[in-house]
Parts: sequence; C-alpha cells; structure tokens
Amino acid sequence: MPLTYGLYPNKMLKKGNSYRALIKGRNKYSLDAIAELISRRNPGFTKPEIKGILDLFMEEVSDILKEGGSVTTPLFKAQCSIAGSFDGADDYFSSNRHQVRASLKPGTMLREMASQVRPKKTKSNLPRPHINQITDMSTGEVNSSLTPGGPVVINGSRLQFDPDDPDQGVFLVNEAQKYLRITPVFQNSFSSLMLMIPADLQTGTYRLLVKSDLNTQTIRTGELDRQLVV
Repeated sequence: MPLTYGLYPNKMLKKGNSYRALIKGRNKYSLDAIAELISRRNPGFTKPEIKGILDLFMEEVSDILKEGGSVTTPLFKAQCSIAGSFDGADDYFSSNRHQVRASLKPGTMLREMASQVRPKKTKSNLPRPHINQITDMSTGEVNSSLTPGGPVVINGSRLQFDPDDPDQGVFLVNEAQKYLRITPVFQNSFSSLMLMIPADLQTGTYRLLVKSDLNTQTIRTGELDRQLVV
C-alpha cells in the first residue's frame, strides 16, 4: 500500500500559493492489533504469547531509561534527558523548575523504510458544509418537497455562514441553473439552519446548496444529494 496524501493550503504561510501534504486514510494500530498481525504472519506463536513478549520488551526498555541508560534498536534509539536551567553548580533537580524528558530517534530500519515509501496523491477533500437533510415543517417531508411560504430546517455539519456576505448562505438552484439566495435565516448554527421558503417560489425541481467560507479565505459549497420538488 502506498503512502496516500492530499494537498491542503498552508495556513502558516499566508503569502504565495503554498500547500502542505496531509496523510489520508491513516490506520491506527494498538499493541493488541500488532500482536494479532504478528500471529497471522507467524502461526506458530499465539496472540497472547506475542503480546506477552512485547509487554516484557516495553517494561525492560522503560526500566533501562529510568536508570539513565539508552536503548538502541533497528527501530529507534531512546534515552532520557533533563530540561531546565540550574542556578549554579550546587543547585539540585527540582520538579518545579526541571523536567525529565524521553526522546526517540528513528533507527536504521525506520530510516531505510522511509526511503522506500512511495507516496500517492489523492483528492484533498477540503472541509465544506455537509447537508444531512432538509425538513419541510409544513408537511413533515424530509429531503423531498418544499412548501412556498413555509419554514424548513436544514441539519448537517459546518453549516454556519456569514449572513452579511451575499456569496454565502442557503441557495436553491432551478433547472435553468438560476441561483436564488434564501433570506432571512432565523437560525444559523454549525449543525442547523432554520429559514422560510419564499412564498412566490415557482414550481419545479431545485438543488439545495449551502455556501460558507468556514472562517477561511475561500467559499466552500455543500449540496444535498437529491433534488427537491416544489
């Protein structure tokens, strides 16, 4: 499996067209999961046996580091150090002013592994408004129809927008691709919007969009995955 990544705007660098790579679809493995994988690859060892050996290994490494030693393996090099400033040669360690820190550096195996990784670029999927459903409060219909002059509630995530920006908000798009911005909005929160459908909305089929900049510099659009009928 390749190392899959997407490119996202680098917020640390506000000038220029700078992007950074973020790893996508990263799986997380616990010690139990690793023991399970090892037992599959080596049927002669049971998962409890493998986990027991791994537990013993980690306990020994921890004890060595506590005693001021260092551990070097193909995976990592580990050791402890003391951080903080001392007031003269006669000063002593104080937990209020000093801190013991454990450090890990990649070993030869990890460095070699990193050189063998083959990254694969994928779609970035920038955060955007997500519409779960719209409920026509006049009829109780969900993701189906709209009643002119009636209230509706939109539920989802990242829905909140700046009502003073005409490029943001709730939009209906008809079959002729004409955009109608719905105002006013009576509830404008992260997960819920409440608004009134215009009384003069013409019959037809509409797409529902929510546009928001999500406190960024670009407008992002979320769309309901089905059309609505008036």
